[in-house]
Amino acid sequence: MRGNELSEAQCERIISAYLSGSVIPEKHPGHPKILNQRDKRTLQRIVRNNQFTSLSNITSRLNSSLDTTLHNNTIRKYLHNEGLSSYVARKKSLLTQK
Repeated sequence: MRGNELSEAQCERIISAYLSGSVIPEKHPGHPKILNQRDKRTLQRIVRNNQFTSLSNITSRLNSSLDTTLHNNTIRKYLHNEGLSSYVARKKSLLTQK
């Protein structure tokens, strides 16, 4: 395949879609996502406003703003998918005595 050429599988898929009369792709199986893009942005905003808050606090704030009931594990999964993970700050000794 070079440039604008199509593979055999792509050609077969296009021809079968044309012959069936429907070029709209079929809906994929699976459970629909709970949070849409706007809800994900709300979640990111809550986390970035206070980075040191607990997961249960984030969950309760998101549940109150969205009028939904989401579990902590659901929020953890969405945060992980967005690249936001939990970290513990490193404890360093002071340079000068208090």
